[in-house]
Amino acid sequence: MDFKFKRWSRLLKNISILLFMPFSKSVERKLIIFDNIKLPFNKRFGCKWFNHRWKHIKEENLHFCLDCQKVLKSEEFISEKREKTLNKLGL
Repeated sequence: MDFKFKRWSRLLKNISILLFMPFSKSVERKLIIFDNIKLPFNKRFGCKWFNHRWKHIKEENLHFCLDCQKVLKSEEFISEKREKTLNKLGL
């Protein structure tokens, strides 16, 4: 949001906090980076450019993307996969 609304001083402050803040065991640097940088990028561009990394959850019969955290039921997943394959073939 800082980048979008050109709040450069706030953006630099947040980056410096991320880089130089002493972390305890309760706060994970990887989690902060994932929540603030990686997840929004993957939701917006990453999975569209590099495809989803699906994981199947058998108990609930769901498919879950590890990058953008998109959740699909098995029927939706199969139909989406079928449509994607048909689009590649040009049908």
